[in-house]
Amino acid sequence: MHRFSIILRLWATALALFSVSYAQEFAPRMLAILNGKDAEVTLISGETVSGRVSAYKFRRGLITEFTLRTGEGERRIPAAVIQSMDVETSAAGRLIAVAETADGTLHRAINTDLGGFSRSRLHFDQALLPGRKPAHVLLQQVNEGFDSRIQVYDNPRAGETVALNGLIGGLLNSYYVIRGGEAMRVHKRTYEAQFDALYGDCPALRQQFPKIRWTDFAEHVAAHERLCR
Repeated sequence: MHRFSIILRLWATALALFSVSYAQEFAPRMLAILNGKDAEVTLISGETVSGRVSAYKFRRGLITEFTLRTGEGERRIPAAVIQSMDVETSAAGRLIAVAETADGTLHRAINTDLGGFSRSRLHFDQALLPGRKPAHVLLQQVNEGFDSRIQVYDNPRAGETVALNGLIGGLLNSYYVIRGGEAMRVHKRTYEAQFDALYGDCPALRQQFPKIRWTDFAEHVAAHERLCR
């Protein structure tokens, strides 16, 4: 009961402050609410598998396998054979996830675009991450709705950044980005150096954002979608 009252207060605060804090934002991390949720998996083979998430495996913080409870029993599905996956969510679960990733503060709950709250599903795509041992993993997409050219994915190992004395924040310090089918990690430290690789085909974007700031990352992706189709 106490937890429910906290959720209600967070929700009320988010609504009250939404008008002054609104900006294009990435959806919050939602991995905490996957177990027990209905899911639909599209395999690389074209097969579709529906069921309820009963378990998932990680490798260095990234999802490498899901177990679904289907009408025929449990089925373990490795990321290497999954093309994409959609998992149903609930409003209460989404708000809990936001609150639990806010490090004990309200800044993430307050400043997250409410599109992230109202979204009824989470979308995951397979990615082959580069490295000495390339690995197939599933990444949660965080920019649905402005993702036709650049797809941005949660990096579960990334920490959060805080700006303006903690009043505006919730942006992770790194994300995985897929552009043109190639995956790369975009980090706060190297964002300015990576800017041209991400948006070099869009001079209008540089004109709109003459100063490159990590806190504008979501705005940059949205502007690229809008200005440079």
